Amino acid sequence: MNQKEWRSATDPTRMLLFLREKHKVTRVARGRRTLRLFVCACCRRTWSSLSDERSRQAIEVAERFADGQASAAELAAAKTAAFAVARFFLQRPSPVSGVDREWHAAEGAYRCAHKDIWSAVWGAPHEASLGAGDAVDNEDRVQCAVLRDLFGDPYHPLKMESHWRTKTVISLAQSVYEERELPSGELKRERLLDLADHLEEAGATREILQHLCDSGPHWRGCHVIDLLLGN
Repeated sequence: MNQKEWRSATDPTRMLLFLREKHKVTRVARGRRTLRLFVCACCRRTWSSLSDERSRQAIEVAERFADGQASAAELAAAKTAAFAVARFFLQRPSPVSGVDREWHAAEGAYRCAHKDIWSAVWGAPHEASLGAGDAVDNEDRVQCAVLRDLFGDPYHPLKMESHWRTKTVISLAQSVYEERELPSGELKRERLLDLADHLEEAGATREILQHLCDSGPHWRGCHVIDLLLGN
């Protein structure tokens, strides 16, 4: 996959294979964390189809686990609870027509809590696509957008100068990370624009400002926010 293909890709599987094979993302904790947040972002798109609180809790625990705020034991317990929900939906009669969105959403949430990150990556996003309620190809495009937001451009990684990271900028970046739109998990646009204004005053490059100001949604793990916070 070349730079042009990365920027225009509509197949998240190709992007994930590229990240695994060319950039060895799971060799460092930061890569594993970002992949976990990608999985969680995908699964949050099925939130309205998650009728059992245990499924939702699995996503929330997985997010906290990614940021070192939940233990492996908590993740395992959340996975066990979410598996019971997925098994219940699997065993009920299949719908007369269409996709059983509740089952796919519950299955994605269960897979989201796998400790092994690639088990989560290969399972949860696929199930999330089927459980989100939209056409699968549209969900694939959204997942590609999430990957670009979280990993940036592997061919042109951004650099963050220390003098851009003023106290105000860091404080704003932290609030952006913590105060999301829920349950979607998307970062609040007005806070991103405010952060961009302060970064512009600090002298940040146009690429960084453009990413924060673009119209597409941003999620936890956004590579610009992570650069600011040192995640």
